[in-house]
Amino acid sequence: MMDIRFATQKDIPGIKELYRSTILSVNMKDYTPEQVGCWAARGEEASVWEEHINEQYFILAEENNTILGFAALKLSGYLNSMFVHKDYQGMGIASFLLKKIEEYARLKDISEIIADVSITAQPFFSKKGYVILEQQTVCIGISMTNYKISRVLS
Repeated sequence: MMDIRFATQKDIPGIKELYRSTILSVNMKDYTPEQVGCWAARGEEASVWEEHINEQYFILAEENNTILGFAALKLSGYLNSMFVHKDYQGMGIASFLLKKIEEYARLKDISEIIADVSITAQPFFSKKGYVILEQQTVCIGISMTNYKISRVLS
């Protein structure tokens, strides 16, 4: 049975590994090896994850002590991250995490969620009612394309 809980500092090694391995495998279909390498390397700094855990609504989906996915929302309404473990794609975990994020946003009177999402993730978010505001090129040590998306919450 999958549980949702708040991320803690103890989860950082697992979060870092999930982030890295998911990008290096799942996102390879839409990005070059150089792009995914640069992107994955951005998750190595533990202090960045500590800051996210301390300052954002940061939740984990977990089963049998395995982190299946995570999501983090800033109080500004910016969905800062959402990743599902490479071995648990297509099992409803992202939908469950997004539902919890949106419930929290409504509780906090956040009227709109905005995110920057990968080419890989964009179809998922479109199916959930998110609209593309723009396609953009971002530089993370290397240029890559992603999408700025939004959903107004009712």
